[in-house]
Amino acid sequence: MELNIFQEYWEQFKKPWCIAFSLYLVFVIVILGGLGVIFSIFSPLEINDTVECLNMRLHMISSNLSTYSIALLIPAVISVLLSFYKLKNKVSSILLSVISILLSGALVFFSTNKERYSIYVAIFSFLLALFFWVIANHDNDYLNDAAFEKVIKNDMKQNHNKDGKWDNA
Repeated sequence: MELNIFQEYWEQFKKPWCIAFSLYLVFVIVILGGLGVIFSIFSPLEINDTVECLNMRLHMISSNLSTYSIALLIPAVISVLLSFYKLKNKVSSILLSVISILLSGALVFFSTNKERYSIYVAIFSFLLALFFWVIANHDNDYLNDAAFEKVIKNDMKQNHNKDGKWDNA
């Protein structure tokens, strides 16, 4: 049975979860990459917490989160498109990638306005970007302990010694 594009993406989404991948995603991509968003959450605007001040904070957070989402989504979608020959559903993948970029552009527009729903739009945009980031990096050997060790051993065999041991002792 052949997988449709959603099943293919779901299988790719489920594949990479190991300690190294999860730590990289949480600490490097979300926390370090999202420092601008985190700083906007905890930055003091004014001493009094009026409704206007809270709305301004929400607008700032949603604007930062949506621009971070675009910065995360575009390289991920490009990586998915560059892995074109590995995809089973090539046309669907291209269409879904273009739709995701257009949708994210619309989401940025809606999340940067000063309406109360803008934070929800920004959160959705961020989750969409994370989903595509996972899809784009599902086969990254450098984020998988077992695969990385295999890459190192193969490199050792080819370039350093023929028995594949980590050291020459």
